Amino acid sequence: MRCYAEKAGMIQGPDSPKGVPASPWPLYIILEPEAASAYCQDSINGSLTFKTGDRILIADVGGGTIDLVVHEILECDASGGATKVKEVVPSYGAIGGGTFVDRHLFKLVENKISCFKDYCERVNPSMPMHLFKWWQGVKLDFDGSSGYSANFSLIRSGLDEEWKKYDRNRGVQKDDGHYSSLSLDLDDLRQIFDPEVNKVLRLIEQQIDTVEIIVVVGSFGGSQYLRKMVKKRFSDRMKHIILPMDPGRAICRGAVGLYMRRSYIQSRKSRRT
Repeated sequence: MRCYAEKAGMIQGPDSPKGVPASPWPLYIILEPEAASAYCQDSINGSLTFKTGDRILIADVGGGTIDLVVHEILECDASGGATKVKEVVPSYGAIGGGTFVDRHLFKLVENKISCFKDYCERVNPSMPMHLFKWWQGVKLDFDGSSGYSANFSLIRSGLDEEWKKYDRNRGVQKDDGHYSSLSLDLDDLRQIFDPEVNKVLRLIEQQIDTVEIIVVVGSFGGSQYLRKMVKKRFSDRMKHIILPMDPGRAICRGAVGLYMRRSYIQSRKSRRT
């Protein structure tokens, strides 16, 4: 990462391009779950009181990766805020998160509308982007409530007529209204979300008996469904479950805060030595 930063002209070094002004300040590399931990200590300072020995599991659920770290509080200030922590177990995680939920959506769409992929490639390449933009709002809003559904209008998109023609050519007869929208019911949405949400729950479960507090951050950490399922699964086993209002920004803000107080992380557990 340092080498690429030099090549990009961000910082000075042996790989910096000639003639490109780079920052004279050093590059400080910060790990995402640790940044999330620092952010949460700052954001909840005053609302929760910690004590030495408390253990916190931070789950950073992003677009393509799920990273988890368990920190034990070594020192607190007078207000009960953590000032020093250590890593209890080697950080761990998995590939997964929000972009995989998007993939599950498009796979389901292709199953519902058999001609979708061919139509997008041959007639309307912008259709997936329109669907994707609509989906981002649904992805954050879906909370798993009974009766929840979502509908993406296909009227005047061209896909409605193409879909109807595709079915009729194969002897499938349905009302014209069936082709006016892509409809996702509760079972469809759970089919899209559950593989990734269950992955997060399983990863948290690995260390749940060693911690008292769970924090969920990251871009997919804003999913109402994920937040609801974390509460449902673990609320009776935790002292606190912390779900920041703006989890997507937690990493960036926490990285700045962690740089300002570099003594916060006292030690790490290496996966290999």
